Amino acid sequence: MQDESLTTGSAAASGYLQQLRALASALQSAMRAIAENDIALLEESVAEQAMICANLALLAKAFDATLRAAVPGSPASLEDPVGLSISSAIHDVRRLNLQYASLLKHSGRSLHLLTLLCRSYSGQIQEARGSRLKRQTWACEV
Repeated sequence: MQDESLTTGSAAASGYLQQLRALASALQSAMRAIAENDIALLEESVAEQAMICANLALLAKAFDATLRAAVPGSPASLEDPVGLSISSAIHDVRRLNLQYASLLKHSGRSLHLLTLLCRSYSGQIQEARGSRLKRQTWACEV
């Protein structure tokens, strides 16, 4: 019985590791899509990330349950090679997630500035008082 639980736990751990690596790949793909201004690739990557995260949540529950069944009363230990690979993959996903969040934050600011610039150029900036349109342009000296 315990041997069967360990085999199931190993399969769950391997599946979890594969999903973590797939998530890391999807994050990299999304960052590349943002850098290349490829909306279709970004939408595809975001959908893939959502699917992978749902799978990871299910696998995490299964993985936790099989580890508790294999060694009742003791905390789950990830000292085996697969466990170390999972820890490494989790670290990679966290690092990529921080980079992704930073890229989204900065690209959002850039998009906002470009929107303001386009509105300014086309004369759509409203004066502080009144509803007249005020034509302005931005100048930049190097």
